Amino acid sequence: MKIKQRTIQQQIQIAIISISIFSMLVLGIGTFMLTTNKIVENYQQDFYYSLQTSDNIVELQLNSIIEGMRNLLLKEAYMKALSEAGEEEGSYFSSKETRILEKSVNELTLQQASVQEVLSVSLNGKLHIHSKKSDLSQYTSFYRNGEILKQDWIKEAQDADGKELILGSNALTGKEDTLSIVKYLRGYKEDSGVGYLVVNVSKNIFKKAFENRGNYKTNCFMVVDENKENQLIYFQGDENYKEGIYKAYIEDSVQSGKTSYIFSTRGSFVNGWKLISGIQSSELNAQKISIGTLISIMILILFGVGMFVSHTIARRIYMPLKKLERTMQSVEEGTRNITEEFDDSEVGLLGQKFKEMVNNNLVLRERLLYAKIKQREQELHLLQEQINPHFLYNALDALYCMAIVHEEDEIATMVAALSDNFKLSLNKGSNLIQVRDELDHIRAYITIQNMRYKDKFHVQIQVDSSLMDKKILKLLLIPFVENAVYHGLETKIGEGNIWITGHEEEERIVFTVIDDGVGIDDMSKLNKGYGINNVKERIELYYGENSEVVITSEPGKGTRVKIVLMENEMRI
Repeated sequence: MKIKQRTIQQQIQIAIISISIFSMLVLGIGTFMLTTNKIVENYQQDFYYSLQTSDNIVELQLNSIIEGMRNLLLKEAYMKALSEAGEEEGSYFSSKETRILEKSVNELTLQQASVQEVLSVSLNGKLHIHSKKSDLSQYTSFYRNGEILKQDWIKEAQDADGKELILGSNALTGKEDTLSIVKYLRGYKEDSGVGYLVVNVSKNIFKKAFENRGNYKTNCFMVVDENKENQLIYFQGDENYKEGIYKAYIEDSVQSGKTSYIFSTRGSFVNGWKLISGIQSSELNAQKISIGTLISIMILILFGVGMFVSHTIARRIYMPLKKLERTMQSVEEGTRNITEEFDDSEVGLLGQKFKEMVNNNLVLRERLLYAKIKQREQELHLLQEQINPHFLYNALDALYCMAIVHEEDEIATMVAALSDNFKLSLNKGSNLIQVRDELDHIRAYITIQNMRYKDKFHVQIQVDSSLMDKKILKLLLIPFVENAVYHGLETKIGEGNIWITGHEEEERIVFTVIDDGVGIDDMSKLNKGYGINNVKERIELYYGENSEVVITSEPGKGTRVKIVLMENEMRI
């Protein structure tokens, strides 16, 4: 079903209303986005400073524990017991060494409420654990055969060369409820190692640091170790959001701003750690509801005003256009002399110009048609006169060679064929030629070429008898035969064949020229040749744009040319 075309008045109204709505939407959306961005910026700025405070709190607590660990280096009895145990055989510390280790590390656990366990490890893998917990079964496997020395953190502690390393989980068991501070203990008398110290600290030290969540429901805090493939060290907030917000942070790290969460991040004093505050975007956007409502109401009011104004303006513009429309309608119905008067407005001036154009149109049209016909005739004659004469030169060259070499009657035959060829080419100055004469032209051409190439070429012609008396453009088929000889069959080893067919299909005449030559490996080369392009242009000029020349080729097998002539569009 056709959609009814809108009137000019309707189009003007729609245009004005559309521009108004677009402007209002741009203004509204711009204000909305600006408000949204400001809310996000405020959240990220506020919580950035909050994370800074949290990091300072955590740093103070961990530095206090690290200071206690360093104090153990000053306890000669502790260092000596650990050193001697590393030189003795066996899997366990002696009773005396155990008492010394217990006494030395007890002060650290008493002073630091967050310290859960202190593990002392000798160089040969002996393990002593001082713990606030009663169940130490998780460490049983580490007492035997120096098993503890096989862990990765041992090598990391040695590489740190006495500097404390903070690990995001339990160094021995990998459990996530504690973090471990490990240290390689240098000798108390000489520059050599005496063992390792591991302090397991409860992650509750983060709890107090991240107390300020604001009045947000989905706001969460995380501590992430960037050096451990974004390992989540600590999470504080609603556990229902834990998995989603952590996954969103990983995606946000890869594609910034592509998640439904908003993050504020800050690097921690611990190398590779990051403190993160995250919140769902929808919660921050809650403040935008009132602004969005206000903007919507303003848009509705402005829409009503715009409707009234657009109707008034459109009507004032439409009335002169309606007058012009009626005038154009009368011209469409056959009026050639316009008497309608127009005012001095822009539309009136347009009507006046239209009036002058219509009144002068008939003369102008006749002049244009005459000029176009003359131009077409000139183009046709020019194209006809530009046909490449290289065949004449080749034929004369062959005639000369045969006259020198053979001195026989074949020269007469060749001259007769050449004479026929020229006669058919000139065709008494006419652009049209009967199909039978065009075919005779081809036979004469092949006769001459066979005398040059010792009967190398064979032509088979199958054209319907009904076409023989029809007239076509002269030199329509011969350029394609010539092309088949020179580019398809001449370079072929042995004899070659050309098949020419012709028949009628309704109001079309279809010719085909097929050869079994070497084919064309690059079809773009055809566009560089003058002869083929000349024929294509002549066919388009005489038989219209719906006529066509289609060339297909397969290297090594031959080339096929299909020529379609539209009889009903012939312009002769």
